[in-house]
Amino acid sequence: MDFRTFVQTLHTRWKLVAAALLACLAGAAAVTLFQNKAYQSSATVLISIAGATDVTEVYWGGQAAQDRLSSYAEIAGGRAVAERAVSRLQLPISGDTLVSNTQVRYTPKSMLFTITVTDTDPKRAALLAGAMADSFATLVPTLDVNARPQGRDAPQPPKPLPMATAIVVKQPEIPSRPSRPMPLRNMAMGLTAGALLGIAVALTREASDRTVRTRGKLEQLSGLPTLAELPGKHGTTPRFGTDVTADDAVRGLRARLLRAIGPEARRVLVAAPFGGEGTTTTALNLSLALAELGEDVLLVEGDTRRPVIAGLLKVESGEGLANALANPAIAAETVKPTPISKLFILASRFVRRETSPCSAYLPEVIDTLLANLSSRFDRMVVDGPPVLATADTGLLAGGVQATVLVVRAGRTTVEELNDALTALRSAGAQLAGTVLTDARVPRHTRAAARIYRAKVSGSP
Repeated sequence: MDFRTFVQTLHTRWKLVAAALLACLAGAAAVTLFQNKAYQSSATVLISIAGATDVTEVYWGGQAAQDRLSSYAEIAGGRAVAERAVSRLQLPISGDTLVSNTQVRYTPKSMLFTITVTDTDPKRAALLAGAMADSFATLVPTLDVNARPQGRDAPQPPKPLPMATAIVVKQPEIPSRPSRPMPLRNMAMGLTAGALLGIAVALTREASDRTVRTRGKLEQLSGLPTLAELPGKHGTTPRFGTDVTADDAVRGLRARLLRAIGPEARRVLVAAPFGGEGTTTTALNLSLALAELGEDVLLVEGDTRRPVIAGLLKVESGEGLANALANPAIAAETVKPTPISKLFILASRFVRRETSPCSAYLPEVIDTLLANLSSRFDRMVVDGPPVLATADTGLLAGGVQATVLVVRAGRTTVEELNDALTALRSAGAQLAGTVLTDARVPRHTRAAARIYRAKVSGSP
């Protein structure tokens, strides 16, 4: 995956990324809000060699203490020192608990130890740190610094060394601010975790996504040109004549379709793999765009099981394609005008139980009816039923001269697209191209269109 594809994936899946960010930030905020406050107080202890009379004794005493720094650190934060501190303060806390809340740090080549105690009460943290430091300082003189260096070649001190002592050089202070929770750190960690989680979820979702989302993928899978990318939501493009951006996309569909099918192809079928891809809206808008050219257009509702077109155009019509097939003699009478100039429909307002679907008739009957109806109009647009749900679409495809397959971005899967193409080609459909509904119009494209229209409307 290149960087451009990566950015496009994040742009497409931005809701998943945002959800992951918000979830992790909410988790970090919850941890910060409900985490118990803790305070830290530190005391500094210096170990020195007392009673040294010359430079040699100071050197060897310091060297011996240096060799035992790690041992001193372990003792300073150990159970013996902790129990002495607890016994001294008479606090209701065990030595093991104090050990688990104590940290000892030292710097190599230095004789300074920092004893830090963490507690939920700031005053108690300071008391415990001071008690730990004092107990350790009391214990140091009892430790043997005269242990001989190990190894045959290790240099040996000339004589027993003076005693080591410890002095508390910095007394602990009562902390004014808690050491935890740390809101900024927690929120930064939540933000980082949310970003990484969002990217991982987006990439995983993209890798497992079997839907068609882009024009490039649609053309690659279908092997057909994409006649238009129609904007909208849930497969519904705005009605032609109500939205400038959508109108431009529909006019582009009209121009590309007319060039693809030529002037002789007057009957066009618009179909989709399943319902909900925006087939009816696409067929209606295409009919309106063709009527805009001054052509007499007949819009036929091919899905006799779910009549909606007459209701959309507010036309009172009791008979549709099923009635015309049952009685071809009255086919001309079933065509009704609409409030839109040059646009006529063959559609019913309701479903009659006694009517039969298109698949109940011979292909020759359907072909003859469509040819006779189209002879009275310049163009005929058939709103077909779902390709994979009924056998009607294959029969209707044989009676038209061009078929347009509608695919909804983010909903139609690769398998559904391939199955629909196979079914239409098996029926002998002349596929002119595809239409991608719910397409995302790039922001720069919308901005350029607004600027252009503003200039045109402002020109003399």
